[in-house]
Amino acid sequence: MIENYNFRTTPFREKILSLFQSKEYALSLEEIENGLDQFDRITLYRTLKLFQDQGIIHLVNSGNIKKYAMCKEECTSEKHHHHHHVHFTCDKCQQTECIESKPLDIKLEGYQIKELEVNVSGFCKNCL
Repeated sequence: MIENYNFRTTPFREKILSLFQSKEYALSLEEIENGLDQFDRITLYRTLKLFQDQGIIHLVNSGNIKKYAMCKEECTSEKHHHHHHVHFTCDKCQQTECIESKPLDIKLEGYQIKELEVNVSGFCKNCL
């Protein structure tokens, strides 16, 4: 997958991508760091920014914690900033997932909506 993007492949970038591919939920910065052996923080931040800019991952605001989720295959750098889906955070295990459903169709006269973020909380299927 990483070969399809317009940047140089490195072992570190492949490791980060593999970490995201191994999880079905959004990862906090702490979870990403815990999934790495040795790393340089600046390189990690730059890699996350690059992956966001390229449409590989997107930022999820889950309460007070920023998390990063893998984008779906159809996401591209051009339409990357138009994620219109629901993010579900489990109150028990704190995992955040992207739910592919259409959120409310909100129309605000006199405004232009660029991004719609809907966060839902409750209990995931594993914690019920």
